[in-house]
Amino acid sequence: MDEKSTLKHLKSVLDANNIRNYAISDTADWCVCLNKVDGRWQTCVVDRGIPFDVRQFNSLDEGCYALILQLAENEYQRTKMVNEFSASILPELKMA
Repeated sequence: MDEKSTLKHLKSVLDANNIRNYAISDTADWCVCLNKVDGRWQTCVVDRGIPFDVRQFNSLDEGCYALILQLAENEYQRTKMVNEFSASILPELKMA
C-alpha cells in the first residue's frame, strides 16, 4: 500500500472509532500529530506550535501504529484499531 493509501486508511480507522484529537501530515495544538520530517515519520503532541513528546520512526507503518497506541482510550479500543488497521496493510499469508 502506498503512503497516500496508508494514511487514508489510518484516517478511516481513527474516524470509525470516533477519534478526533489527531492531525495527519499537519499539526494542531493539543492533538497527536503524525508527520514526515527529514525522511522519517514522527508522532508528537503540539502546544502553541511547539512539538513535544516527539517519537521518530523509520517507516510509515511504525508511525501509524504509534499514533493508534497514543490515541486509544483503553485496551479494547487499542486492540480493535490495531486489528482494523493491520487487516488492510499486511500482505495476505500464503500457504505453501
